[in-house]
Amino acid sequence: MFNKLRSLFSSPVAEEPLPQQASLPAGKRVYAIGDIHGRLDLFEQLLARIDADDASRGAADTTLILLGDLVDRGPDSRGVIERAMQLMATGKVRILAGNHEEMMLGSLRDEETMRHFLRHGGRETLFSYGLRGEEYSRGNLEEIIERANALVPPITLPSCRRWKTRSSSAITCSSMPASAPVCRLTGR
Repeated sequence: MFNKLRSLFSSPVAEEPLPQQASLPAGKRVYAIGDIHGRLDLFEQLLARIDADDASRGAADTTLILLGDLVDRGPDSRGVIERAMQLMATGKVRILAGNHEEMMLGSLRDEETMRHFLRHGGRETLFSYGLRGEEYSRGNLEEIIERANALVPPITLPSCRRWKTRSSSAITCSSMPASAPVCRLTGR
């Protein structure tokens, strides 16, 4: 009897909508990789797995999306950026710049950004471009910025600046470690 009375005075429970199912148009396939952080070795492994998976699924218009944070921490940020630029030239790759790419670009102009960049893996990035340990140890921020601008190839900067930033993109990205399994969205 109390349950009946409670139901008369309580507000009805609204049904929750079903979650949207991710899908792509037929004949389209998308792979996404994020948070590579200078690990060219792991990036190449993921690319090989993606190529194998894509080939095993049959013909499709395939796009690779790099979700940002290609640089910092790992030993080969330069190699990762160069590989990303090669992939982008195919026209089948979209790159979203993460906060680490934004820091890298900003650090080439601003001492405070360089200080922040160096604390978050930028040192390893600059080492991958050829900055020597003794230059880093004895240099002040102004000298490190000057040296970084001399070491980073001029072609790299315009390419990185053309990447969409996560904040300016309609896509909200979540982090995924480079060691995570290949993720895919298919039309199936």
